[in-house]
Amino acid sequence: MDRRLQNIREIARSPKDFILLIRIAFWLAVQPVLIRTMPLDKLMKLLTPAPRTRRSPEMEKKAVRYTSFFLGKMTPADPEAPKTNSTNSVVRRSCLKRSMVLYRFLRIAGVPVKIKLGVQKNNGKLKGHCWLELGGKPYLQNEDMGYKTTYTYPPDSS
Repeated sequence: MDRRLQNIREIARSPKDFILLIRIAFWLAVQPVLIRTMPLDKLMKLLTPAPRTRRSPEMEKKAVRYTSFFLGKMTPADPEAPKTNSTNSVVRRSCLKRSMVLYRFLRIAGVPVKIKLGVQKNNGKLKGHCWLELGGKPYLQNEDMGYKTTYTYPPDSS
């Protein structure tokens, strides 16, 4: 049996889990087209589900795990992610893809994360990064990486 198919069977053990895995795969597949064709605010509104009143820790954990299945483990704060790297991840990984897909599915799980885009100078070159925050702190990252925030969604209250 193909190793990837075996991995899917190991992580998606019920029909409901398999459907969630497929939904995440769908958003990863359409995301590049949406990023190129939609203004960022409209895209973020599309990615933002109706507000949830209850948080689902089980779905939160699965959203992180299934996204990591496709994109590989990127952060040390994600210890249960499948052991993959950039050469054997299913989809070309990036912080933007990961953050946008996780933003959607974590919000569905009732986790009020925000998506952040930022820049910093590194050896004279401008470098960009995308990450999630929860309660003003980086989510799934061990530390603030020193980027100057240029975009936040949903916007911070004034």
